[in-house]
Amino acid sequence: MADNTWVALLLCIIAVAAIIALCLLPYLIARRRGHAYRNIILVLCIFGFTGIAWVIALIWALYPSEKSLIDPILGNATGAGVRNVGDTLGSVQYGRERGYAQEQASASRFCTKCGSAGVAGQKFCSACGAASL
Repeated sequence: MADNTWVALLLCIIAVAAIIALCLLPYLIARRRGHAYRNIILVLCIFGFTGIAWVIALIWALYPSEKSLIDPILGNATGAGVRNVGDTLGSVQYGRERGYAQEQASASRFCTKCGSAGVAGQKFCSACGAASL
């Protein structure tokens, strides 16, 4: 009878070790890959081993390290080069500023003398020649 108790105890210890290893799998992957947020992934593993937090930790650990998590949302699905969220958000801001500048450059202006439409930046009206744009 004593032999069965030791075998059962050994099997329980192996099962607990396997469960702990499975719970910490995202952290172990992140640590192996040198992930910058491996400690946050560890916290997700510890507190979310029964739920969606563990799945998020696993996805985050497996996600390519040269891409930021927001790249696919902002349209940079390939994540060319080494990027982070600041780079991506900076690109978005630059695009907004460039688009705004293009809109301003192509906005129509009206001559105050004859009322015909002109282009912004044009000094003289193309219809009447007045310098009133």
